[in-house]
Amino acid sequence: MYIDLLKYNLILIITYLGLAAGIILSYIAKEEIRVGKKYLQLLQKLLLTLIVFFTLYVFSINLIVVIVISVVIVLLLLFIKNIHQQYVYALLGLFYWISSKNINFFIIISSLIFLYGFPTGSLMRKAEKKSIRQILTMTFYYLIVGFLLYFIP
Repeated sequence: MYIDLLKYNLILIITYLGLAAGIILSYIAKEEIRVGKKYLQLLQKLLLTLIVFFTLYVFSINLIVVIVISVVIVLLLLFIKNIHQQYVYALLGLFYWISSKNINFFIIISSLIFLYGFPTGSLMRKAEKKSIRQILTMTFYYLIVGFLLYFIP
């Protein structure tokens, strides 16, 4: 079941607003962001792993293979200190488009991408000392990739 262009783009924008919610959270809970930085990073990596897991599962790959790939990704993410969010958000745009081919997974992936924005926005704003404009510029690839891929059959 395919989603029409208007619904697809509205959901794309709503999932992107998770990042804005994370930025707002960094203003509201200034001290908590600094103290909970390692937990936010862990949450960020966990959500990214879940997004990859469910996206791979959409392809109907054997569950054992999906679990092995997810474990490898978790191990890689644990050793990578600084993830470049512009690349991650471009990849999330791809995952968003892939999941749109199956409405059940689309709901799951969209929700996880929205939730991924919370720790990401908070960490980028507070820990990396980026301005709102810098954050939105770095992660804007998500909207571009997600929108352009819709037109690929």
